[in-house]
Amino acid sequence: MREGCDIAIASRFAGKNAVHGWNSVRAAISRVSTWAALPLQRRELRIEDPMSGFFIVRREAIDGLCFETKGFKLLLEILVRARIRSAREIPFHFGGRTAGKSKAGAAVAFHYLHLLGRLSSDVILRPSPQ
Repeated sequence: MREGCDIAIASRFAGKNAVHGWNSVRAAISRVSTWAALPLQRRELRIEDPMSGFFIVRREAIDGLCFETKGFKLLLEILVRARIRSAREIPFHFGGRTAGKSKAGAAVAFHYLHLLGRLSSDVILRPSPQ
């Protein structure tokens, strides 16, 4: 952010072995979710981990925008809808769960698919860069 980026993201996929220790199902679901979001991202601003929940964004990039209140994929929505000109991913090691339960399930999958559909219409209507 000090270097002028609009958003900095702690990325599970930017570094080597960042998701080391995940079971194969969890890793596959994460990768498929990331892959499904790829067409929504701007070519000049492709992020390896658009599902990260650990990021910081400049206020002026999101001022005036309303975001989905259900679910927890805010970063993806910011990447698609906000006025982001530059981004930086910082490798982040995502550790194993030591307590609690995953939020993942059928309801989360439904909300994610709904978000993808809604953001798809935003992408189609997005003005071309100048």
